[in-house]
Amino acid sequence: MTDQIKSAVAPYLNRMRAAGPEEVSAVCPFHRRADGSEGGATNFFMNVYSGLWFCHSCHARGNLYTFLRDVGLSRDQIKMQYQPALDEAGKYAPPPPDPINPVEAVLEPLDEAFLGYFDYCPQQLLDDGFPMELLRKFDIGYDWTHHRITFPLRDWRGRLVGISGRAAQDGVQPRYKLYDKEYLAFGLPIRKTERRPLIWNIHNVLLKQHFTSNPEVQPLVIVEGYKAALRVAQANVEVGALLGSHITQEQIWLLQKLDCPLLFMFDNDDAGRMGQLDACHRLSQTGSIGHRLFVVDYAARQPSDLTPHAVLEALLAPQPFMEWFIRNS
Repeated sequence: MTDQIKSAVAPYLNRMRAAGPEEVSAVCPFHRRADGSEGGATNFFMNVYSGLWFCHSCHARGNLYTFLRDVGLSRDQIKMQYQPALDEAGKYAPPPPDPINPVEAVLEPLDEAFLGYFDYCPQQLLDDGFPMELLRKFDIGYDWTHHRITFPLRDWRGRLVGISGRAAQDGVQPRYKLYDKEYLAFGLPIRKTERRPLIWNIHNVLLKQHFTSNPEVQPLVIVEGYKAALRVAQANVEVGALLGSHITQEQIWLLQKLDCPLLFMFDNDDAGRMGQLDACHRLSQTGSIGHRLFVVDYAARQPSDLTPHAVLEALLAPQPFMEWFIRNS
């Protein structure tokens, strides 16, 4: 982090530390627990060059100027005290979109053969108890170029639209990354994959419900991330992952197309509980889907910490969303 930017933000960030070559992490200064105290998790990340930041708990985001503004500094204070830091951050800020030649053009799906670059079984997931057959079923591999476990991203039609990479080493941030410039290493142009319309594994669920004669309606477990989804799938249960704790309007639209109970099993942390409440509340406002919303309680930090047998035990007693809400409010 440049000295100017570091001196500007350090007084307002608790537990700030390096989180990779281009980012720092800290406790987010913009949200609080229910009792008013500051959250304990370091879910706030800021780019060390551009000053762009994002909180994975409250989903606030912005640049260096909005950060300084939101911590309570006036416009005059920011200009007088931190203009050099803003100038430094501006050197690395992304250019504004070109209305004539937009960078984020509609991209064709990736060729399935592209997955051949990652046709290596990730030892870390084997060590975590996931069988090789399960990893092969979902085309999960390993990227030796960027040292990340790879998860193919598919749209609701099943078309390969991107790659998400999970850091193979602890402490590397971002832990999960939607590939963009990484495609350059494989001779492809930079491409932007949007998370908003994606639910991991939703194409398989839609296929069974809408394109199978006399389909058996099974509950769909909704989790946050890939490892949680794999653990639920290992228990032979239908699962979909939102790729985070925040549900988007596009994901709500997809879930409305399903005719099955939706069992939410988010992580047992502040971000997971907030995201689960928001997702269920927004879905309950969309019409007749409310009676199909359930919340699953379980005794672990996240579903991937459970055994497949413990997953099945937790799913035996899902709570209707409104009962869960009243009990926990």
